[in-house]
Amino acid sequence: MEDIQVSTHFMRTVLFLNIIHFFINFGFGQNSINVEELKYSQKADSFSVFYNNCELSDDKIQIRKAGQKIVFYYYFKNKESEIVTDSHYSEEIQFEITPVSGQDLYKTSNPEEFNTIYNWDCFCECPDSNQAKNNIGEITAIKINDTIWIINLEIENKPYKKEKIINTVFYIYKPFYEVINGDTINRFDKIGRKQGKWKIEKDTYLKEGDFLDNYFTGTECFYVIRNGKKVLGMIIEYEKNKIIRTINFD
Repeated sequence: MEDIQVSTHFMRTVLFLNIIHFFINFGFGQNSINVEELKYSQKADSFSVFYNNCELSDDKIQIRKAGQKIVFYYYFKNKESEIVTDSHYSEEIQFEITPVSGQDLYKTSNPEEFNTIYNWDCFCECPDSNQAKNNIGEITAIKINDTIWIINLEIENKPYKKEKIINTVFYIYKPFYEVINGDTINRFDKIGRKQGKWKIEKDTYLKEGDFLDNYFTGTECFYVIRNGKKVLGMIIEYEKNKIIRTINFD
C-alpha cells in the first residue's frame, strides 16, 4: 500500500480555506455584514493589502513601480511599551506574482520565485536588502474575487533563521488623500507611494514639501520648548530625499 505524504503547509492552507469559506457562506452573508466595511476594517498598525498593475522596485525609496504584476504587502507594528526602552518592533513582507487569465491559485516552494522580501526593524537587529531576500519556505495565494485574496505563507529568513507564518486575507489597496482648503494633500497613489503636496504637523514637528514616487523635496522643522514657548530649533532641507542643508538655531 502506497504511503501518501501531505505537507503541513498544504494542510494548513486547506483548513484555513475551509474556515474562510464557512464564514463567507454562513457568517459573512449579504444580510450579515457589509463587505465594503470589511475590506478596510484592519487596524492601521497591522494590515495586509495587494496592488494591481504593480511591480517591486530595486529602488529602496520608490519600493514599488507600475507594472504588470500583483504585489502583496503585509505590515505589522507592535505597540511600544511605556516602561521598556527601545521596545519598537515592526515587520513587513512583500512578494509579487504574474497574473494569468483564468488562474486563481498560485503556489511556490521557492520564495525567490515570487521575489519575496522579509524585513523587520527593531533595536536588536534588522536585515540588509540582500538578507531580506534570502528566504526559504512555501507561499500559496488564492484569488477569491477582484478585491480579496487569501494568503498562506510559511517562510524562514536563512541568515537570521527567523520564521514567519501568515494565514490571512489580503484586500485590494485603497488610495488615500486629504483635502484641506480645497487642496489635495498627503496623497498615496494606487500602488501606495507618496505623491504631491504633503504636510505633517505635530506638537514640535513640521514636515512640508512635495513627494514624487516617495522621493521628498522640502523641509523638516524641529521645535523646542523654551520658557514655556515653542521656538524653532532646527531646519533640515531635502532635495529628492537627500539632505542639502541643515540649519541649527541656538
